[in-house]
Amino acid sequence: MTGENGAQVRQAIADTGLAGVVVNPVDFKLMAGNQEITEFFGHYVERKLILDHEVDPEHVAAVWFDPKTGALSSVPVLIRNVNGQTEAIIKSNHNSIYAVVSADKKFKDLENHWAQKDVEMLANKLIVKGVQPDIFEPNRAVTRAEFVALLVRGLGMQEKPLTEHFTDVKENAWYAGSVGAAMEAGLIRGYGNRSFGPEKLITREEIVVITEKAAHYAQILNAGPASEKYKEIYSDASAVSPWAQEAMAKATEQGLIKGVSPRLACP
Repeated sequence: MTGENGAQVRQAIADTGLAGVVVNPVDFKLMAGNQEITEFFGHYVERKLILDHEVDPEHVAAVWFDPKTGALSSVPVLIRNVNGQTEAIIKSNHNSIYAVVSADKKFKDLENHWAQKDVEMLANKLIVKGVQPDIFEPNRAVTRAEFVALLVRGLGMQEKPLTEHFTDVKENAWYAGSVGAAMEAGLIRGYGNRSFGPEKLITREEIVVITEKAAHYAQILNAGPASEKYKEIYSDASAVSPWAQEAMAKATEQGLIKGVSPRLACP
């Protein structure tokens, strides 16, 4: 991709501190007559880009560029080798300008931490960020706003303005667009008093419910009822709130979650 947008994408990639460009920016469009269809309403469409060399999937990300804001965001990507050819399968529910980039993010406070590999992989894909360029604070608790922002980035969703304002989410809050996108997609609900509790620490059962909805949204969760095997697996299953029990059953059966120990869910 050349021209002004191409230059802006390359500049955004450089400004983000990514290691390099694996596949140059490509502008994907879907037209119906003279009208461009920009969103696919929750349906993920695949785009295939051919790489000219093998890459480490954990150090490669697909990104989309928003010409309006100049920002780069992550989109889901599958790196695979087919008949000796390396392919990047980008999955997105909207049109945009896409590129495949490489990254090698490290956090000095993650060395020898049990989550180091997973966190650095997610950082290389622009899904998680540190509290500083080289500091992650792996043992700090996560708020509801932070988790929703992570989820929206991981799903490659476009941020949305809040159509129904929570009384405790300001329009200019850094997480407002993520909350708006998650609300529109049906991934979250607030409390009964029109509050969202963005600064409240998120509980494990809240994470399970939101993640189970996200898996349905991304069409990676098998349909149908789930058994209640989690009640046999976790000795503290009786502590799971009634509103989270169905999600807990499905998420456990589908392997989306694991307990903090073989016998504890700790909701």
